[in-house]
Amino acid sequence: MGEAQSLSNSYGAVRRWFRGTLYQAIVLGIVSFTQQGIWTALASMGAGGLASPYFVNAVNVITYVIMIVMSPLFAVLGNRFSLKWILVFGTIGYTPYFGALYCNSVYGTQWFLILGSVTCGFSAAALWTSEAAIAVAYPEAHNRGTYIGIWMAIGLFGTVIGSSVQLSLNVHNSSQGSVTPNTYLALIALSCLGLPLSLTISPPDKLLRTDGTVPTFKSGKTAIPLKEGLSGLWKWVMNFYLQATLQSQDPPPVLDIFSPGYAKAITAYCLFSIAGNASVVWMYWMLGLFSDDLDTLAYTTGILRSAESVGFAAAYGIGSNSNISLMTNLAVSFVVFVVSVPFTCYVAWKGEDLEKNKSSLSEIAQLDEDHTSDPEISKAIEA
Repeated sequence: MGEAQSLSNSYGAVRRWFRGTLYQAIVLGIVSFTQQGIWTALASMGAGGLASPYFVNAVNVITYVIMIVMSPLFAVLGNRFSLKWILVFGTIGYTPYFGALYCNSVYGTQWFLILGSVTCGFSAAALWTSEAAIAVAYPEAHNRGTYIGIWMAIGLFGTVIGSSVQLSLNVHNSSQGSVTPNTYLALIALSCLGLPLSLTISPPDKLLRTDGTVPTFKSGKTAIPLKEGLSGLWKWVMNFYLQATLQSQDPPPVLDIFSPGYAKAITAYCLFSIAGNASVVWMYWMLGLFSDDLDTLAYTTGILRSAESVGFAAAYGIGSNSNISLMTNLAVSFVVFVVSVPFTCYVAWKGEDLEKNKSSLSEIAQLDEDHTSDPEISKAIEA
């Protein structure tokens, strides 16, 4: 009897963990790590690991154009069927793209790379939409920011792992840009783990949360201080300075990890990465502030991901033209950044107003519970 009770308790503990929100955040991050994390690791080479970036950049435009259209549609499908199965579908199309990069590197089969970009586009749209909606909607209100951070941190760790694999396999290879075929094989093996892991994500009706309350964020500090807004400009100033310096040299230098000037370049890169990822966490937190309903979040994250894809498609489209300088790329990005500032501030201020309204409604609800027996107070609350 005691042994049966012990087994029952153990099963209950495992089930609570397996169906709990922390497990969902961790596995979601690992799935992201095996898919877009590895994609980003290859993209960080500037050419999908190949020596010339222009063809791969043009192929990436195909991927993001598909994502622009399909991200909102996958949100609709996720609400109609299940976001879990949209997530599972999102793990299928990345691996063919990685395989196409391998074949292009070894055999020069560019048609396969175009096909891989199409499969990647559909899967990426499904993955981006479903993982974002799940990451924001599943956690408890008081854990949402932390769990979004866990999801993103693990996903970005995939980039670290992928880049480490590249470095270890190519540390003695000094040729520009191109990586060895073994790099692709190692990353393809990692990407195959995404599908079985995605199957362990719980559907919403089986999720075990520690509380089921309506989210109320008590910080109330969503506005962007002027000091922080101005500090964000430093990364742009530094990048413009470095790009102007490098572009003025003839021929432009190729930076290796041991090259002079590498420290300055990597500092600018890190500033962009930190600021970019911090803004992404903030955006998803804001979506959760405006609504914690899973159906609504599927639509809003789908729209957000579609808008992201517009930016990526434009960036890769510009980068696919060898006649456009890197300084022009940087200038276009800066203009887009400046245009986004007033819209970002507006959303931040709206979020602060929404937080104040939620706090007021929460206080009224508490008064209603405490004083429903007093007719005068009840009338005041109703008014």
